[in-house]
Amino acid sequence: MPTEGGELVRLYVWEGARSGASDRLVIEDDALVLDVWWPAAFRVAPDVFGVRGDEPPDDSPVIADLATQFTARGLEPVATNPPLLHTITLSEIALGLVEWSVWAADEETADAALADRAGHGSYNPPGPSL
Repeated sequence: MPTEGGELVRLYVWEGARSGASDRLVIEDDALVLDVWWPAAFRVAPDVFGVRGDEPPDDSPVIADLATQFTARGLEPVATNPPLLHTITLSEIALGLVEWSVWAADEETADAALADRAGHGSYNPPGPSL
């Protein structure tokens, strides 16, 4: 059942919702998408989010709604345009280079979550036998 946009943002941020829809917003796994084509946010980890840095279309309040919810959770913007977030969003939601801000409790938490999501250290091919 559709919910109001502000409630959907709350469910995305606080409850970890992976699906849902309102009149203009859709949750698709870890992406919060506006008007079916404009990814507004991407959840890197339960407590780390990437948020688009450019203005949403049609003066949508989605970025302000996200900031309100993040601030209430104790998150703050800790980084801008980290290369790993570009890599993650390109591979997971097919979105090229756009402006992003990363919201987390601190920069170390954000860096660790981005590295984990990108798979750093998760693939160690066997080396030659010596």
